[in-house]
Amino acid sequence: MKRLRLSSDSTSTFESPPKAGQPHQLAQGIGVSGELWQLQAALGELYLTDGNEQQARRMYTQATSVIQGLADRIHDEQVRIRFLSSLQIQSVFERF
Repeated sequence: MKRLRLSSDSTSTFESPPKAGQPHQLAQGIGVSGELWQLQAALGELYLTDGNEQQARRMYTQATSVIQGLADRIHDEQVRIRFLSSLQIQSVFERF
């Protein structure tokens, strides 16, 4: 059984990989829609670990799309550049 840590004090356990809409529903359900890309990237890692490259790529593609959507809403260009160049974001882009 794989464990996906959502925060330092909670763990959500998936006995099988989540279905397509679940990351989005999970993020909304726990009030972290802005962190959806992190959930999708973590699921991408799980899929890679399980050898499911197609699903991993799908999760990374979705994470990249969410990141771009967030960046598009940042009006301050310097803040947007810092956001997009952060190590966390770059690691997702490298996987994609």
